Amino acid sequence: MIKLTKLVQPAILEKNGQKWAQELIKMISEGRDPTSYQLGHYRHPEIKDTLKRETHEKCAYCESKHLHVSFGDVEHIVPKATRPDLRFEWDNLTLACTSCNNRKGENEGFVDPYRDDIDQHVSFVGPMLFGRPGSAKGEITERLLGLNRVELLEKRRERLDNLLNQMRRLEETQDERIRELLLKTLINSELEDEREYAACARKFISDMDIAL
Repeated sequence: MIKLTKLVQPAILEKNGQKWAQELIKMISEGRDPTSYQLGHYRHPEIKDTLKRETHEKCAYCESKHLHVSFGDVEHIVPKATRPDLRFEWDNLTLACTSCNNRKGENEGFVDPYRDDIDQHVSFVGPMLFGRPGSAKGEITERLLGLNRVELLEKRRERLDNLLNQMRRLEETQDERIRELLLKTLINSELEDEREYAACARKFISDMDIAL
C-alpha cells in the first residue's frame, strides 16, 4: 500500500453527486427500493477513469495491477451499506481489485491510503506485510484483506528477486557510466508509484546494506 492523493473530482460527479445522494436517501426513507441504475451512478466511466489515474491503475490496498485481467471495482472506503449518504462522495471512492473489495465488504477500520500515514500502521519484512504492534488499523488491514495471501506473496517475491538481481549487478559493475545508468533505472523505474508492489520494493531497497 502506498500513499495516494485525490485528483480533481470528475465533472459528472461534481454536477450530479449531491442530487444522486439526495434522491437515494429520499427513496430509502420512503421505503422504496432504488434501481440498480440509481445505485450504480458511481461506476460512471468518467469517475472510474479518474480513479484509475489516481491509483496508478493498481488496487489501492494490495497494489496489484489487476486491470489487465478484470475491470476493477470502484470501492467505497467507508462502506456504502452503512453510510448510503457517502455513496457518491468523491473522497470516499477509490479503486480495488475484486479480491480486496470482496474481503473488505461492509467492514470498517482499515488503513486509509489517502488520509493515514501508512508507515505508522503497516510495514514489510521481505514480501510479508505486517500490521505494526499497537495499530488496530494495521492488523485489520493485514488480516481481513488477506494481504499475505499466497498469490500476493508469490508476486512480491518475484519483484524482490528481480530487484536483488539488479542490485547485485549494480554492486559488481566497475564502469561508472554503466553503474549510473543502472542506478537511474533502479530508482526512476523500479520504485515509482506506477509499479506493482512499490511499497514492498522500497522497503526492501532501504533495508539492503548496499551503496546506492
